Amino acid sequence: MKTFALMLLAVWPLATHAGWASSDSESALEFIARYQDTELPGRFRKFDVRLQFDPAAPQKARLEVTVRVDSADMGDVDLNQGIAGADFFDFEHHPVARFVATAIHQGADDDSFIAVGDLQLKGRTRKIEIPFEWRQLPDHAEMQGAVDLERGDFGIGSGAWAKDDTIAQRVEVRFRVTLHATP
Repeated sequence: MKTFALMLLAVWPLATHAGWASSDSESALEFIARYQDTELPGRFRKFDVRLQFDPAAPQKARLEVTVRVDSADMGDVDLNQGIAGADFFDFEHHPVARFVATAIHQGADDDSFIAVGDLQLKGRTRKIEIPFEWRQLPDHAEMQGAVDLERGDFGIGSGAWAKDDTIAQRVEVRFRVTLHATP
């Protein structure tokens, strides 16, 4: 009984702690564009996730994600130069994107949730829903999921690239985030 009580005291702070922050070295934020039916994967190397969350009361949650858009990397020098320009991400004028959830709802099962909020990207704001899976472990938590975005909603791929005959409008964004409890 004494051993059980000591174990309970050891994990109690994590079980009741609702503040979480991402770990860059253990997390990934990727995007997959399609160029003439060929997948072109990329990733954002710098992003920050701050979460106040208790799975038993998701309606009280707060989620803020800040992405350094200018950290986008498609693994090719020419592609990286292209996405940096005004027709695509426009790093010079819009180096940061933000998502702030105004609500988190329970999903289809105990570990699935949907974050609803505003995504600000390239000077435009759109309300989106992001489904994610949540897993809480003794020393950290993990959230992962994917969402499809329409690049035209954010002015990405303007000018000659605005149509979807070469580059598809739909871009898949995938994430796997490791979070640690904040003090």
